[in-house]
Amino acid sequence: MLGVILGQSAFSADLPQILRDNVLKNPAIVEAQSHEQIADSVLDQTKAAYYPVVGIAADQSILSTDDNSDPFMPRVDAKWTVYNFGKTDAAVKRDEVDARYYREKTNEAAQEWAFEVSGYYLEALKAKMLLAAARDNLALHNHIIDQLKIITQYDPGRRSELTQAESRQIAVQDSIASYERLLGLSLRRIARHVQPAVTASELNDPFTDLALNDLITRYPVNEEYIKKNPSYLAQLEELARKKAELEFAKKAYYPDIDVRAQANHKDVGMYLSMSVDVYNAAKQPAVMQKQHEINAANAKITRMSDEIKQRADMAVIQMQQDMARLQIADRHIMDLRQVVVDYEDQFKIGARTLLNVVDAYSELASAQQGKVNTQYDLMSAKLEYLSAVGALGDWAQLPTVNTASAPQTTSSDAEVFVGDKNILKTEETKPAEESAPKSQSEKIDIHPDVHIQTVNEHTEIRVREQNALKTSEKQSENQSVKIEKVAKTDGAVQTPQNAAPPQNHQQNHEEKERVSVEEAFWQQFVPQESEQESKTESPNDIWQHFPPPEMQGGYTLPEKP
Repeated sequence: MLGVILGQSAFSADLPQILRDNVLKNPAIVEAQSHEQIADSVLDQTKAAYYPVVGIAADQSILSTDDNSDPFMPRVDAKWTVYNFGKTDAAVKRDEVDARYYREKTNEAAQEWAFEVSGYYLEALKAKMLLAAARDNLALHNHIIDQLKIITQYDPGRRSELTQAESRQIAVQDSIASYERLLGLSLRRIARHVQPAVTASELNDPFTDLALNDLITRYPVNEEYIKKNPSYLAQLEELARKKAELEFAKKAYYPDIDVRAQANHKDVGMYLSMSVDVYNAAKQPAVMQKQHEINAANAKITRMSDEIKQRADMAVIQMQQDMARLQIADRHIMDLRQVVVDYEDQFKIGARTLLNVVDAYSELASAQQGKVNTQYDLMSAKLEYLSAVGALGDWAQLPTVNTASAPQTTSSDAEVFVGDKNILKTEETKPAEESAPKSQSEKIDIHPDVHIQTVNEHTEIRVREQNALKTSEKQSENQSVKIEKVAKTDGAVQTPQNAAPPQNHQQNHEEKERVSVEEAFWQQFVPQESEQESKTESPNDIWQHFPPPEMQGGYTLPEKP
């Protein structure tokens, strides 16, 4: 009867089909996908730091001693981080790794959910098989009781034997009620994760077509399948995230260079500002904290790899032992069935007592229950093996659960621990920026015409005119802009649209002091209509001195509206 139970329900949904139909509906998966979307939103917020921030404000005067001041003063404020020594890039890289981490966590959540539901399924199947064995035992007791009822009609002195058999029958009925309760609870656990609910008739052995040798051959215990384990992949991304956070923490030592602007109906002002912490005792411990977290992540990866191998090896040993126990259980049950038949025949002729017969029934029922437990252990070992090598989703053919539309890649930081590029694709990333300048004089490009030069930790900003003539001493003079220097102009700022072409290229010292940072920058793009225009450098010559940002990895300023 057990074989019939395990092989029935040919048209019902099997366990892999149940998992496929319900994995995307589970709240745990929906929650994991929401965390993915949160990480993507955080990444978009971080990327927004590349762009300027423009706001509108207004001041309403309530009390003022200046009679000439306007009671209502609206203004436009703008701020743009020109350069921050790679802080934004490090933050973007950190959040990109964070997004990949949550994608792997979604896959891990799907695997854990499938493992949990499969465990409930096997528990329900075990209860169903135990219930079938108990009903077989009840059928034997009913058979002997029916015979005793006939005997007691002609021999009332054997009434005690009938009472004894009925007592054993009640005990079997009690065990049946217990197994029915266990089956109902197991099905209720499954119904919490699966809709429509699974019925007892749909329960069957999900590993019937997956023998031990086929299982090990299809999903071997090697580095390839260990690295496919979702938990292992998530931990690799966790390590990459900690490394990205370390690089971001190192960038905190460097200053931020911002361009700030204000405009109202009276004047326009622009500021080039730099902010840096001269002393902050919390920065060094923050860097050390990230380093310790990296060490912990490395140790966890090693521990997780060992645990995966141990789980797989123990599952293989368990399966081998269960296969041997099943063969012994089959022979034992076959012999006990023959004993039951012999004892019943001997009981009819008085060679055996009723106690001998019902004891034979109990031994047969115990052997059948032992076989059911062994079958459950074998199925659980197969499930444990699939989970250990990360092949549970492959076996069940689960759909893609993460919300990423593009193929997932593992960061180059995790490549050190993976090594097999055929299994985990590594994304091509640029070399990480050094935490400190390699030499005493190192140029970091902001724009083809704007350079920041660090000399012995001193920052000097030099603004050069692109169309300056090489032969003109006045036009080759570089305009130095001091940090935090404010230059305001009366009226609108000159732009390529409204600025007049220079006539004689001569400016006195006082006029140069009043030139704002924006005016100095945008004057580079004003058409030059001087007599020496024919001597102006060609674009190719200019770019030899100022290579484009894509050749240097610098920032590109947006076009002025």
